[in-house]
Amino acid sequence: MLAERPWTGYGFESFWGTPLLLNQDQPFDRAWDIRTIVHGHNGYLDIAVLMGIPALCVAVYTFLVAPLRDYMRIPLRKENIHLGDFFMMVVLFAALNAFFESFFFHRADPVWLFFVFGMFGLRQVSLRPMAVRGRS
Repeated sequence: MLAERPWTGYGFESFWGTPLLLNQDQPFDRAWDIRTIVHGHNGYLDIAVLMGIPALCVAVYTFLVAPLRDYMRIPLRKENIHLGDFFMMVVLFAALNAFFESFFFHRADPVWLFFVFGMFGLRQVSLRPMAVRGRS
């Protein structure tokens, strides 16, 4: 279905409720009803189908390339490196998890919130040196 609307997609959260899917005949041997599906179980595929290939390119840059760039710009201080490693693990885990689940842009999804906080934290760690506490 992506080939029919590659530039604009079907609209945010619109494809899975289209008449094409809702009016499908239910085969007698299927154990579950495909007509009630709510997402494609692949975040990147969902972005492409719902918002088009240009939005997928922007999302890949924003969700993968920019955090990697921020990670490479972390100041070479022990505190920054450790905190940057933590945020990078969060971002990388969520980015890989998106191949199996659709959580992008879902406001109340904990994985989406951790992903956003990870990207935000990675940006902040790359811009500011962390304060060092003296030994007491």
